[in-house]
Amino acid sequence: MSISGLASSVHRRFPWRRDAAPTESVAPVATPAPVAVEPEPRPDPFTEEVTEYLKGLILARHSDGANPWMHNDLNHMRRFVTSLLWIPDDAGRVLDPAAGGGAMFPSLLRHFRHAEVDAPAYFNLEKVPAPYPDATFDGVVLMEVLEHFTVDPMYALAELNRVVKPGGFLFLTTPNIASWVSLTNLINWHTPYIYGLFERQPNPDRHNREYTVIEVERLARAAGFETERMEAITAYPAHDCVAPIPGIDPYNRGDTTFLLARKVGPVVDRYPDWLYANWGG
Repeated sequence: MSISGLASSVHRRFPWRRDAAPTESVAPVATPAPVAVEPEPRPDPFTEEVTEYLKGLILARHSDGANPWMHNDLNHMRRFVTSLLWIPDDAGRVLDPAAGGGAMFPSLLRHFRHAEVDAPAYFNLEKVPAPYPDATFDGVVLMEVLEHFTVDPMYALAELNRVVKPGGFLFLTTPNIASWVSLTNLINWHTPYIYGLFERQPNPDRHNREYTVIEVERLARAAGFETERMEAITAYPAHDCVAPIPGIDPYNRGDTTFLLARKVGPVVDRYPDWLYANWGG
């Protein structure tokens, strides 16, 4: 089984299925004439190389069998590979303040983007100043972090603006709450959150707020970054089978928002009124 096939098979967060087909008999339908099918495009060699390298990292991380979360790493493979394709070549010095996932993405950055990566020990991005001087980094990545913030997400983005050089990049990924999978959940009376579950163990690692694509761009702009590229892409194989909803604009309905932006100046709006309430007047 291929690594992508295995990732698809172990993802159980959204076990999509259609209702059984009706059993009553129907009139036979004429067999259509064969249609020429375009051959699938050949795999991109770089993507194949990254996938194999990432597979090696995952297998090494779980070689002793002590970590039960191998399926989770496999589930995120496509997102990691897609993210790397968005990072500029020769990325320079990059901050990954919440690497997670066994720090696999910093390894990809070092190996394929020739980056010098700082992946510090945990500090509270929403409350504690980043432990770096102004304009230290050529770029910063914030992957699957925005949705976990509980208090003050703009504090974190303001700090990232401070430590990034003028013209430096911000690369961000976060779940898209206006995706096909979220909309399908919602119209079937389920929460639209990709991951809104509380956990039995004392762990606050749920998604506290998920964002639309437009909100992500507005947040980056408020923090002094100008969008270079943005797209919602389906990053998780189990969501490939979620169909579009007739009558709904198909624009940017993938499950994950990918954003690449450049620092163009200081923070523009510390407390955007679409995100923060002001009960103090």
